[in-house]
Amino acid sequence: MRLVVLLLALCFSPSILALEKFTVLSYNVENFFDTSKDEGKNDWTFLPSEFKGKKAECEKIGYWRYKEACQQIDWTDEKVDLKLTQIKKYVESLKTKPQFIGLSEIENEAIVAKIAKSLGYSKFVVSKSPDRRGIDVALLFNELDDLKMTSMREHVLKDKYFVKKPTRNILEVSFLLNKKEKLTFFVNHWPSLGNPTEARIVAASSLKKRMQALNKKGHHLIALGDFNTIPENNPRPFEDVLLKNTGFSDVHDLFMSDRNIAKALKKEMPLGTYFYAPKMSWNRLDRIIINKRLNDGKKLELVKKSYSIHNPNFSTTDHRYEKGANKGSIIKGVPAAYDHKTNSRRKAGYSDHFGVVVEFSYL
Repeated sequence: MRLVVLLLALCFSPSILALEKFTVLSYNVENFFDTSKDEGKNDWTFLPSEFKGKKAECEKIGYWRYKEACQQIDWTDEKVDLKLTQIKKYVESLKTKPQFIGLSEIENEAIVAKIAKSLGYSKFVVSKSPDRRGIDVALLFNELDDLKMTSMREHVLKDKYFVKKPTRNILEVSFLLNKKEKLTFFVNHWPSLGNPTEARIVAASSLKKRMQALNKKGHHLIALGDFNTIPENNPRPFEDVLLKNTGFSDVHDLFMSDRNIAKALKKEMPLGTYFYAPKMSWNRLDRIIINKRLNDGKKLELVKKSYSIHNPNFSTTDHRYEKGANKGSIIKGVPAAYDHKTNSRRKAGYSDHFGVVVEFSYL
């Protein structure tokens, strides 16, 4: 009897089950800062109102909208806890707890440690980017017997443009599965759309070069994050650079082109992960990119039908146009952006981005 119980325990141990399938989430959590001053960073907006020097620094801001936010946001420990609560609710609304979560728009290791503890993750890796606001990216995960982190590195985007306006690094984290298979993640937060397209071309070229190098070495590759790329960009960072002649694929495109996936399921998908109200446009800024090795019908494999832009009802709202050419129009189901000014959970919102999620499984 003891032998039978032992065998059953081994068969259903967490490490074995985790390797049979695992879920990946990419989520921009919208300006998640701690309440401390990061030396050399322009993080004044997200500090307590009484923090020494904040009032004077807010006055120096030229753009009225950013100045107003700096003056009105009283970023306290209580508000940090409230934002943690909202993130936890969003992540726990997934059908399966992700084994890996790629986070963008976080400030530093201190805030990521709080997120990891809140969500129940034992391990995390955070970039240390030269971004002037202190914005970074991170990867959360739970290390298991048959899943070990083997290395991490950061890729600094190098170009004359970034000398004056440095941006977020690309975070690379590698793992060993079953003591033999190599799995590498790239967490991205490319230069915003306020920057020229050429800035994102540099990011795409840097990511492509590294992915191709590891692809030749037999790695399973997953690139995720906020790529800040829209169809109007020219040249096109995806079609003309990252995905061109590589065998790499956008999971969203694989999902939509699969004829075995019901049309009804595809129609349920939001039109994007981000809604840009001034142009009344949906954009798919958040993506998951994989190499062909994860879509070749062998070993570790993408589960196409599992892909979704995660938009639970509680994380959505309606955008109402009160003036301008679109006055009277209502766009339903847009992301309920986070209100950093409020102390109310009901009014706080979640993020101005929806996350994207997908499952991988062993055949």
